[in-house]
Amino acid sequence: MGRQVPRSIHNILFNLGVPLSYLFFPRSYRWYWLNKRIGIWLIGLENLVMPRFDPGRHRVLVEGFRHSANGFVVGLVESCTPEQIHSHSHHIWSIPSALRAGVVPIVLIRRPREVMLSTLRRTEADWYYNPHRLYAATSLLIWHSFYRNVRKYADRVCLVSFDEITSPATFPKARERIAARTGVRLAEFPDFSPVNPSPEPKNGIRVPPWVERLLPACDRLYDELAGGQPAQPRGQAETMSPAIRVPLETTNS
Repeated sequence: MGRQVPRSIHNILFNLGVPLSYLFFPRSYRWYWLNKRIGIWLIGLENLVMPRFDPGRHRVLVEGFRHSANGFVVGLVESCTPEQIHSHSHHIWSIPSALRAGVVPIVLIRRPREVMLSTLRRTEADWYYNPHRLYAATSLLIWHSFYRNVRKYADRVCLVSFDEITSPATFPKARERIAARTGVRLAEFPDFSPVNPSPEPKNGIRVPPWVERLLPACDRLYDELAGGQPAQPRGQAETMSPAIRVPLETTNS
């Protein structure tokens, strides 16, 4: 059925459907599962439904919104095998499940504007395995919903910002804090080879003015959770040296 619908209609349905599992019953895995299955049937979403957090299998939870260095952190975990790490659901339902199992989640947070621009940038460059575009307004809406729910668990999780975990200068302290709070050991900050530099968007990044007006509420929530850490220099997050940018921007993080 999905193939008979024009791609533009697919994108609209995608951006209407994605927020449902963030805005309504965000802690319900069954609700997420149902929404994902409907999307697979209706518009041909990638046939990937994330599994539940399994207390009998998973010893570590790395969670955060998309494009927040989830894959970067998972790749550095040394205290368990990859099969024992639950990550990349990009939904809140994994966090209470881990807490009930006695696992302190590592929750990553990135500045909302950077998340929005990273989403648009990857979409324009056709990096996604998922062909459906996530609009700027949708990105901000579900980012805010995700972290508004994270706030309920803020004193029970280990919150780590994208800025501190991806900077060689602040990484050591973040690494120590993660180990002390969660018992998870991370490797040293990696020295990547600058291969396959990321392509730039074909037509630049354009954000409607009305979408920009949604940012202050998201910024306030970020400052509340991340402690108002100093921002990276303008543009650094998406133009950092290829040695760091490649692993962060070519994985499904």
